[in-house]
Amino acid sequence: MSQTIGEVVDAHVATRGDELALVGPGFAGTRRLTWRELRDEGAALARALVRAGVGRGDRVAALLGNRPEWVVTALAAGRIGATLVPLNTWYKPAELAWTLSRTGAVVLLSEAGFLKRDFASDIASLDPGIAAGTPGELRLEAFPQLRTVVHPEARSGAFGWDEFVARGSGVVLDGPARPEDPLFLLYTSGSTAEPKGVVLNQGPLLQNGTGIGDRRGIDSSDRIWLGSPLFYGLGAANCLPAWLTHGACLVLQGVFTAETALDVIERERCTVFYGMSNMVLAIHESPVYSRERVSSLVKGAAGISVAERKILIEDMGVSGATASYGATELYGNCFGGNPDDPLDLKYETTGYPLPGFEFRIVDPASLEDLDPGEVGLLLVRGFVIDAYDGDPPDTRSAFVGDGWYSTGDLGAFGADGYFRYHSRMKEMIKVGGINVSPVEVEQILLRHPGIREASVVGVPDAVRGEAMVAVLAVAGGLEADEVRGYMRDTAAAFKTPSRFLIRGSDWVPRTASGKVAKAILREKVLTALAEDDPAGGATGAPGEVQGDRAS
Repeated sequence: MSQTIGEVVDAHVATRGDELALVGPGFAGTRRLTWRELRDEGAALARALVRAGVGRGDRVAALLGNRPEWVVTALAAGRIGATLVPLNTWYKPAELAWTLSRTGAVVLLSEAGFLKRDFASDIASLDPGIAAGTPGELRLEAFPQLRTVVHPEARSGAFGWDEFVARGSGVVLDGPARPEDPLFLLYTSGSTAEPKGVVLNQGPLLQNGTGIGDRRGIDSSDRIWLGSPLFYGLGAANCLPAWLTHGACLVLQGVFTAETALDVIERERCTVFYGMSNMVLAIHESPVYSRERVSSLVKGAAGISVAERKILIEDMGVSGATASYGATELYGNCFGGNPDDPLDLKYETTGYPLPGFEFRIVDPASLEDLDPGEVGLLLVRGFVIDAYDGDPPDTRSAFVGDGWYSTGDLGAFGADGYFRYHSRMKEMIKVGGINVSPVEVEQILLRHPGIREASVVGVPDAVRGEAMVAVLAVAGGLEADEVRGYMRDTAAAFKTPSRFLIRGSDWVPRTASGKVAKAILREKVLTALAEDDPAGGATGAPGEVQGDRAS
């Protein structure tokens, strides 16, 4: 099997070079590139990077959205053993400065802007030496290693894209990349702390990408719709290597709106769905949605919550979508289900182990192994990074020795070998001394046909230490009393929330990657409860369920 990104593309060119490989919004309109064209553009940009002084191990930053130019840049960096640092297109100048300073990038390639943002102005504001400097010979106090800035069109101190690529004409590419060369430096979202840099090497990325694509049932006949930003792990460390290793056609969604997504999926007859959970909801709830418009979709990433999986699989008809579990630190996924798994496995589990991984379920305090079936902390070894970029001291606890990575997640393996995720360790709720998984309670709630979404958080309680509050989006005028009866008939009393807040879907805050932002949601819940009970009364007697409805 090919072990570098250049070898993978070259192999596709040798067997099917004139087949379509990539579709997406380029700088000057929609582009449709064959494998041969993709290879040639990547090689041309690689030569330009070498001319600009980029060598093996150097870092190349890219402030690009979901465009073919993003993929070409990744191929170019990978071919010469350089590392691509994808920058978040939502970053403000201060965040750009932090990342450029931290990574030591030597070249920055940027598009003109994103939505209402002018990236040329943002970049120029970072250091006065950028606009005043000579293209390719910048000398910047804030970013001493950054020498070259590239925009679609030439600017003061910056090359235009075509001009920059042309400079590489005649450069000989020698010394091919190696499997151990880093391909990506991706930054985590930083929702609870300063963002952490995750370095992913070419060989493991492609090996695990093969496993991810195999488990999702992807093959060369597929057309993969990617709505998630390429700068996130779902794009760069999951979809991209699965696409490359299986030779499908990748269809990039530029700026996401539900309406444009429906247009792209329908027009390109996409067969694989690769989007974030909030995108599933947005597409399904769009006024221009119809099941016929997404009828070409048959498989893909099923989403995070049970509610979103049900919408994608049952309502939208993407019956082969698979549940999965992973992290950027794990080169994408480490668990995945099969396209033809029964619905209960798709909704209640995150699949079973992918090749190349080892797992332990341990006591969170002692790290001693637990008996089969017991819920504990998940440790992973295999396709795993061994440290964060720069080895920040406050992150070392994630690496517990002998190659094991602590996910911070609690769960258990069933007798069927499938993993049941319970919660983040820090999100467990202790009700009257009993640990309760909010995910388990959410799954129970979502089995009620009238509950569309459920998010459970813990709040302080004078009697029990903590109490659970469930925030629900419902259909058909469902009331809290009915939910209370359902929970009493279905679950143990300690798993029954003490309070239900019935709200619309948009009341629940989410991270940029589409996950429910539980810490923020908890604060919103506390505010809502205080407004309802200014005296600060209890959330309810043990086992009692109260109901609120948004006005």
